[in-house]
Amino acid sequence: MQFQNESEENRNIILAIANRLSWLQQFSEIFGLIFTLDEAEISADGNIKLFRPKPKLAAQVATHLEMTAKANYNSRDLGLSPPNGEDDGDFAWLLPIEPELNRQFMPSTFPRKKEIPNREKALHYLLRLSTRLKNMFLEAPLPSNIGSLKALFDYAKQFNLNDSCTLTRGLLQLLIFPMDEKLLGDPTLSLSKLLCNAMKEISYPTTLIEGSVAFEDEECNRLLDAFITDSVRILLKLYQAMGNNLARQRDRVVKAIDQMKAIQIDAERLDLRVAQLLENVYTHDGTTAFVYLMQMDWIKYIGDRLNNMQTNALDRAGRLACEGMKQELTIKQTKSGKDKKKNATRDNNKLLEKTKQKCDELAMVTAMHLAEASLCMGIVKTVTALIKLGKIKVPMFNEHSEEMRFAHRMAPMLNLGPPLHVNYGHFLDYSGYAISKDKSVKMIVAEAIDQFQKAKDNYTQVSKQYTLHEDRAQNLLYIAHYNQVAVRLLNDNFVRDKQVEFQFTERSSMYPLIKFI
Repeated sequence: MQFQNESEENRNIILAIANRLSWLQQFSEIFGLIFTLDEAEISADGNIKLFRPKPKLAAQVATHLEMTAKANYNSRDLGLSPPNGEDDGDFAWLLPIEPELNRQFMPSTFPRKKEIPNREKALHYLLRLSTRLKNMFLEAPLPSNIGSLKALFDYAKQFNLNDSCTLTRGLLQLLIFPMDEKLLGDPTLSLSKLLCNAMKEISYPTTLIEGSVAFEDEECNRLLDAFITDSVRILLKLYQAMGNNLARQRDRVVKAIDQMKAIQIDAERLDLRVAQLLENVYTHDGTTAFVYLMQMDWIKYIGDRLNNMQTNALDRAGRLACEGMKQELTIKQTKSGKDKKKNATRDNNKLLEKTKQKCDELAMVTAMHLAEASLCMGIVKTVTALIKLGKIKVPMFNEHSEEMRFAHRMAPMLNLGPPLHVNYGHFLDYSGYAISKDKSVKMIVAEAIDQFQKAKDNYTQVSKQYTLHEDRAQNLLYIAHYNQVAVRLLNDNFVRDKQVEFQFTERSSMYPLIKFI
């Protein structure tokens, strides 16, 4: 009754205060639902019960948290005004915290910014934080539907790249691994169990086949336990890397890939023992193959998602833009088409149709490879021109600086050997970078335009004739056309005062759009 008797202005202020207190209460409640300082609690019957996060309940609270944050943001003008009616921007007269205490108690992993955000920025951040928390818990997997390592890491990678922040990435670790390697606190679901499931799905090594000689062998079991223990340790490090920004992720993932050499040795020992047990029976290196594929998956993540292959270390594009690959594919297409058609008879229409289908498929694959090679070469030429124009700065401490950077970027692939690992000399030959950098900018730009045009022609052919690959071809056709238009501007003075930006979009995580801003 007393609240209704207040003026409208006072009622709005009271509601704004209540909303802010409500936001703090809901924020604290979320923390209590996803982690605890006590590892376990004693139930009524005396049994020890491990703590298990409650993401679904946290999602409900986070939904209300977001609504409250919106109300707080909309009522930001109801607070105190600066003295004397001055708008000082950073609210230095209304410090939310004591700076010295902030420096003393702030965790070392948090950035230390001297700037104090104004009221609008601070409330906007809290609104974004509330939305992030809601999305985290709504999309969080349950123990019943975490069936593979891929699902677990896909969840972390997707959230990490979707407007995450330091706090929410840290909470992501607590949500999935509240205590140890047990996922979501479920004692029946561990990282080692997911690892074994992944091995069965991908390579199914003999040691995991129940009833086999290797499954019953004591030495095999010992080697398998050592392999799983070392692998789980690396997987935990990889998941913890998801709690960092992309730059730190890149460094930690590269270290984890380097540590995979140890489990590769464990895998080889295990497969060798299996081969000794099954002397006269065909066997495959299932464990070694699994480690190889796991390395490849994370190397791809580094290159495509974390942008490890920087624009001034042109190895990714250069390796794909090999002229030898173009000639080999073209010869293979022609030879295969002639041989197939020669063996087909007039009476065997079915065989002729099958042969034609294979030839068409090979022609499509060839066109896609040629298009991607031309697109890569166009990007290489463009970057070379930008380096000569000074738009991309390549630090040169000595004459071997670029070679050292290249070796560092390629280090994760060193254990895999050729053709995945390419040394600096081969890179210079394949990409044509050594020759191009001595040419004039105008000549390099003309070559880049020509390469993008070749890519456009091949992508147009694929999109018209092969509907199965139409979407991918259309996306890459757009990138080739956009970059061709951008590189034409290098001949003008338009870009003299502009900065270059490489933008990776949903159209492709590998091939960037070249923009001048």
